[in-house]
Amino acid sequence: MSEYMKNEILEFLNRHNGGKTAEIAEALAVTDYQARYYLLLLEKEGMVQRSPLRRGMATYWFLKGEMQAGQNCSSTT
Repeated sequence: MSEYMKNEILEFLNRHNGGKTAEIAEALAVTDYQARYYLLLLEKEGMVQRSPLRRGMATYWFLKGEMQAGQNCSSTT
């Protein structure tokens, strides 16, 4: 992954206190699939984490350690 894309994603998550895959993709002018790919790489590196996976629910991404227990992760798309 390019350092530029890595920094852009991390900056977005920091500014917005997290976000959905589609929001991140739109902000970075990439497809949802590209954004997800980059986010999964960052997750493997231990830099980001995502909301628990639930069928039909949007995935929220956060900087590692910033996801709050009471945060609402139930809205779709």
